[in-house]
Amino acid sequence: MKRFFSLFFLIAVVLSGLYAQSDLQTIAIVKLGKTEPITLQQLKARCTAVEFQYGRPLTVEERKVVLDQLINEKLIIHAAELENIAISGDQLNQLFNEFISRQLGQAVTEEQFNEMIKQQMGITLDEYMKKSNGMSVAEFKQCLKSQLIAQQYITSKKSDELKKVEAPTDKEISDYYELRKNEFARPDRLTIFLVMAEKGTTEESAKAADKLIRDLQSQLKKNPKNADSIAEKGMKDGSGYKAGNVYILKNVASAQQLGITLDGLIEIFDKKDGYLSEITENDANYQFFMVRGKEDAKILTLNDELQPGSGVTVKDYIREGLLAEEQNLLLEQALNDSIVELRKDSNFSYQKSGENLDKVLGW
Repeated sequence: MKRFFSLFFLIAVVLSGLYAQSDLQTIAIVKLGKTEPITLQQLKARCTAVEFQYGRPLTVEERKVVLDQLINEKLIIHAAELENIAISGDQLNQLFNEFISRQLGQAVTEEQFNEMIKQQMGITLDEYMKKSNGMSVAEFKQCLKSQLIAQQYITSKKSDELKKVEAPTDKEISDYYELRKNEFARPDRLTIFLVMAEKGTTEESAKAADKLIRDLQSQLKKNPKNADSIAEKGMKDGSGYKAGNVYILKNVASAQQLGITLDGLIEIFDKKDGYLSEITENDANYQFFMVRGKEDAKILTLNDELQPGSGVTVKDYIREGLLAEEQNLLLEQALNDSIVELRKDSNFSYQKSGENLDKVLGW
């Protein structure tokens, strides 16, 4: 089921941030409240993203459609700005954290995810985002910001109608679950207690981290129940380390996230509770893990948490999704109506048309 914020009117792609060439000629102008040019460079970037999704080059006619989508996007954003709809940095960061948490399958912050990427893949979060989405973190956040502004603008237009949309009944939720039960299958799951000590930037700090990680490993070796107190102390400033539970699924995706082979992942799953790994070292830290529990594969019930520790049950998820679908039907119609209303000659103009436009779009 689609998340509510992801149904941002006609935008089906995100900016790639990759520019094939420096071509700043203006091909359209949006002039609602303020004047903003749309350059060939911007259109090429958007088309590159669409072509990546399609797996083929776009035709000239398809590029015209993308240009119209770009104009529609700008019109909606300008209209929202005229009504003083703005997104704070905290709101944007929260949205980004929600995005990466869904990708990982557990709640994490940007800083935590950045650290995990460094440890598991040896690259920065910026490099990871560019590899996954074609954008840096800053560029991706800007895309999210545009989507959230548009959502709030359209929602403000239909706030009364949205309040009247009724939540699905228990029977509707149950029927949905019974027809799609297999979609809620969860593979074998392993809980590991991961401990990481930062090496710092000096030889002395690295030695201190090495000693610290060995002391922590020794504490867990003596008594695995020390894990909770170790995690709590690791949250304090100046502790020099971080520790906490990480949930791993027995599938290819988890192996890729951990940067190990599937055989290596299976080997970890074969370890008994309380197993302590060897201490490993990377450029940023020393780390080790302790196996803390395993659960067999199962079909989640309506009352099971969708993701461990999330507090969101399968029933909650289905209820939210069914309600969002009804709201989206209403919002999509409102979006279409708004675009029709905003696409006036006084609000935008093409700088190229006919054969001249075809020539420019035939790169």
